[in-house]
Amino acid sequence: MPTNHSISTTYVISSSVIGGLNLSLNTINGMQIFKGANNKTVPILGLIAGVGQITLGAWNYPKEQMTWSGAYVNPARRNLSLINIRLGTSTLILSSWNLITNRKPKEKSLSWNIYSFPAQGNNFGLGFSLTKRL
Repeated sequence: MPTNHSISTTYVISSSVIGGLNLSLNTINGMQIFKGANNKTVPILGLIAGVGQITLGAWNYPKEQMTWSGAYVNPARRNLSLINIRLGTSTLILSSWNLITNRKPKEKSLSWNIYSFPAQGNNFGLGFSLTKRL
């Protein structure tokens, strides 16, 4: 049985770069879905990056090789390809959901602030304000 478990350096680096980008876009998409956003830039970038990573994983998925002892597939390359396909799919789904539910941010009804003010004798005081909008 072959023992070639190598992956090309180019494939590893490109997977790392686009994987990091997709993880970042997934985080931002999740925050925008939860809080609301009126911006379509992140979901559109997510759609492009998600399709790119799916394509990268599918393009580099190893073909099955027949040997005397049976079929062989490079497990390291197969696993990296599956990770690329899965991460790209999650980015595609989150970006699509963010684009579909893209809405204006919710108004905060409760806000607070800590501030300083001048006091007697070159000192300063510390204040706290709490505001509730109805």
